[in-house]
Amino acid sequence: MKEIEILKKEFADQEKTKRGNLARLNEVIDLFKESIDKVFDRVSA
Repeated sequence: MKEIEILKKEFADQEKTKRGNLARLNEVIDLFKESIDKVFDRVSA
């Protein structure tokens, strides 16, 4: 019975980590988009 609880906790921890990584990835993508927008603004100006 204890193994199941341990596995549940490990799974929950992994899910939290995944969500955190996804949030960071989205931040990086947003920054990347902003940079590209700035480049295109300069090119078209």
